[in-house]
Amino acid sequence: MYFALLGPLEVREGERAIEVDGQRQRAALAALLMRANEVTRLPDGGERAVDALRRVLGESRIETRPGGHLLRVQPEELDLLLFERLAAEGEQALRAGDFVAAEDLLARALRLWRGEPLEGQPVSPELQAELARLSERGQAVARQHALAAEAHGPRVPVSAHRQLPRDIADFTGREAELRALYTLAGQAGTRIAAIEGMPGVGKTRLAVHAAHQLVRRGLFDEIQLWTDLRGFDPAAPPVDASTALAGFLHLLGVPGSDVPSGLDERAALYRERLAGKRALVLLDNAVSEEQVRPLLPGTPDCFVLITSRRALSGLDGVTPLRLTVFSTGEARDLLARIADEDRISGEPEHVARLAALCDHLPIALAIAARRLRSRPQWTVADLVDRLDAARGERLDQLSVRQDFRAVFDLSYRALPQRPQRLFRLLAVHPGVEFGADSVTALDPADVTETRQLLEILADEHLVMEASAGRYRLHDLVRLYATEQTTPDERLSALERLCGWYLHAADAARSRLAPTSPRQITLGPLAEGVVVPGFADYAGALAWYEDERANLRAVIEAAAGEPGLRPVAWRLAATLLTFYYVRSYWTDWIGTHETALRAAKELRDEQGEAAILRGLGVAFSDLRRFDDAIECHRRAQELLAGGDNTGGKAWNLNNLGVVYVDVDRLGDAEACFTEALGLFRATGDVLGEGICLNNLGDTARRAERPGQAIGHLERALAIQEHADDAGRRFTLLSLGDIHRDAGDHDQAVQRFGEALDVAKMLDDQRTVARCLTGIGHTFADRGDTEHATAHWRRALTIYDALGDPDAAKVRLLVDPSPPKLRIVRDD
Repeated sequence: MYFALLGPLEVREGERAIEVDGQRQRAALAALLMRANEVTRLPDGGERAVDALRRVLGESRIETRPGGHLLRVQPEELDLLLFERLAAEGEQALRAGDFVAAEDLLARALRLWRGEPLEGQPVSPELQAELARLSERGQAVARQHALAAEAHGPRVPVSAHRQLPRDIADFTGREAELRALYTLAGQAGTRIAAIEGMPGVGKTRLAVHAAHQLVRRGLFDEIQLWTDLRGFDPAAPPVDASTALAGFLHLLGVPGSDVPSGLDERAALYRERLAGKRALVLLDNAVSEEQVRPLLPGTPDCFVLITSRRALSGLDGVTPLRLTVFSTGEARDLLARIADEDRISGEPEHVARLAALCDHLPIALAIAARRLRSRPQWTVADLVDRLDAARGERLDQLSVRQDFRAVFDLSYRALPQRPQRLFRLLAVHPGVEFGADSVTALDPADVTETRQLLEILADEHLVMEASAGRYRLHDLVRLYATEQTTPDERLSALERLCGWYLHAADAARSRLAPTSPRQITLGPLAEGVVVPGFADYAGALAWYEDERANLRAVIEAAAGEPGLRPVAWRLAATLLTFYYVRSYWTDWIGTHETALRAAKELRDEQGEAAILRGLGVAFSDLRRFDDAIECHRRAQELLAGGDNTGGKAWNLNNLGVVYVDVDRLGDAEACFTEALGLFRATGDVLGEGICLNNLGDTARRAERPGQAIGHLERALAIQEHADDAGRRFTLLSLGDIHRDAGDHDQAVQRFGEALDVAKMLDDQRTVARCLTGIGHTFADRGDTEHATAHWRRALTIYDALGDPDAAKVRLLVDPSPPKLRIVRDD
């Protein structure tokens, strides 16, 4: 038997289609397949649906377990499992540099998609987040496939199709507004619609649904772009236009190294890429005209949908669409859609009262309807009575007219004490999404108990499951939760959370660089807070990736609290190793600039020096050499008066690297020599090995090969004895030495050894450097074909990273002069 959900839901036995009749049976099957081989809790009526499914699929296919049901499938029986296996194998081949295999595997994975997951199938709100995550996963695989194809063939632009969020399964009402949007979309010229209204009124739902409907009608079928500008997110600052443009340009196929640094230049390139294209751009949660204006296309074939709580009348050519609350009829339809028509149709007076108690706001109505659906013994009158009893203060921050708060009160006050407390404290978490492990710090408990508490909150629809094991709060719910806490309670929870992130990040860093001593003081953990352990390098790196956005948010939150500013700079300094390995320069510079302000406000010279050193390394990688030298010099001045020997050593070493890059070899050698003594004094094996490698590379550039080899062999002996990952840099330098000497076989061997270590560490920048070196060696032999193949693989990685070295390697792959690009700003 074969199940397919990457498109319309299908079940087949060989060539024969198996019909699954009934909406409840299909909904239950969809839920079970999305979590195949896992126990899944089904909504009300699920038991009857399972009985019917067993008659169709076989008695043994679905098992009843404590807490729900389990649909057992083999990996080859479900397209989703096949997709994930092929995608994982393709991603592994891509990391290993086998681009031919990667392209084949990723293409096979993508061919399994027949449309949107579960297209045309109404799904529960609980499944919508999982389907959105799955769509994002498909988009990510499409981007990786384009990179793999580019590595051994013509440049393939990244597809910007299907960037819209998933359509709203329970969308109801708004017929007049939809007609107005369809009419505007059909007019000539660039069309801009701004959907404006109060929070919770359904602006995003309308925009997403309208966008999908327009695409289904054949309009704007070439490109669809979407971004959440987070203009009103209480947990994070608004997204600036420059950052949004960088994301759009990546989706439009612009390599990272070709994305301009300035806002105006990015906006011009963006408009050029959309020129003549039938494109739909959805800008969600905009805060101002200034934020939106650079994101507007400049040609008449595009349609822009904007949502905002504010009027954006300052935008030229904008058509405002003011969204108000639901009518009583629209409110009734939404309640019936979620809670079941039979339960709603018999109580029209109570339905009207329920709509009034919810202030006719779609978000409140949806929460109330789900509350009703989860209590099959309740009538609408029962729910109304409870809401009436819970009426109280308003959410004053929202300017809601009367009883909207009571909807949240009803769910919140029905909770036991522990889930209530955790719900209140979730408002403190500065991350947009969070997992159970970090939440344990807000209200100390073990991870298992915290997961159970989060599941209780999800069942009450007070938190949303954004993806498997990751949760988020709607901004209105976050404000309500904040209302339930005191300032002291919020500050204590934030202190625990920031301490947890600092200790967890340090534990992960110790796996990434186990031979490098810690350069900062962590401070104590709060009582009851437990830091995760990491079994290996891969586990630590995966944690960093999962928490990447939250780590930046925590630094910003800590910098805003005077008592937590030490955590802000210490956490940023701890992330240096991760940022270096992954080349996340935007996050790197952003967190360090925030941390630098915090250290200056504290008058903490050692903290300021640590952050300046990190900024210097970032600027050096980005070829901003004057900025890098200035940062390292200022750091060294601050370090001179303290006893941080390790910090002095690393800063001198990093300054020496910049001097090498600008060909000041004498200054570089002096820095490395002084740093080497300090590394040895502190027992920093990683630093000693890297510094010896740098001395060797400096001697090589100064045409002293014998001295260079001596330094490099001593470095490699230290690194191999300590099993130090820094040996990848030494092996790379040895490859350069052998290439200089014309010993091509030995050069390729050393470059290959460095490549193996870099791949093991998933250090893509060093992988690209090794591939470039191998390409140079083949070119020295006169083997242009193999040289170009290696350079092309390196270029793909550099482009993905946005590395400045991409420009040099691109000239090796295609030495013809670039064509003049004319940008017209109409």
